[in-house]
Amino acid sequence: MEIPDDETRVYHTDAAQLASDWANNVDYSQWMGEQLLQESAIVAFSVPSVIVPSERTVILNPQATHFGDGLFFEPRPFEMDVRLLDRLG
Repeated sequence: MEIPDDETRVYHTDAAQLASDWANNVDYSQWMGEQLLQESAIVAFSVPSVIVPSERTVILNPQATHFGDGLFFEPRPFEMDVRLLDRLG
């Protein structure tokens, strides 16, 4: 999905403003997400990735007033590197 370039529709969470234990505190992370999803003007928000700290995770808000303004692309197959699954077991 491509969202029109409008900073008011995409909220970028500042890691410095998160609770110090946010990466390990699921309740806090869920609470924060619920607060942002209640804002009908926010089409998406990004948060620091727990898995890849140098990256961000983007959460879409389909209930947002302007969600339909986004440009949707055709789905593409995602191929998982099976070597990652070996680490789960």
